[in-house]
Amino acid sequence: LSHRLNIIIDVASALHYLHQECEQVVLHCDLKPSNVLLDDDLVAHVSDFGIARLVSAIGDTSDKDTSTIGIKGTVGYAPP
Repeated sequence: LSHRLNIIIDVASALHYLHQECEQVVLHCDLKPSNVLLDDDLVAHVSDFGIARLVSAIGDTSDKDTSTIGIKGTVGYAPP
């Protein structure tokens, strides 16, 4: 249970960094178990940014490139 909780915390920390701490927000768009890699110490690292989107600011609607309409991900892991 402890290892699983640490993995969840690592992934959440990575997403927080990408969404809140980066100068340009990064939306992964395809987070799933196979895109979480574990190192020898069982520290989780988010991978596969192939369909990730860069966003200037979450609330900024002036840039039409920030639209998430039509974003593709893995069926079964994409939000409804």
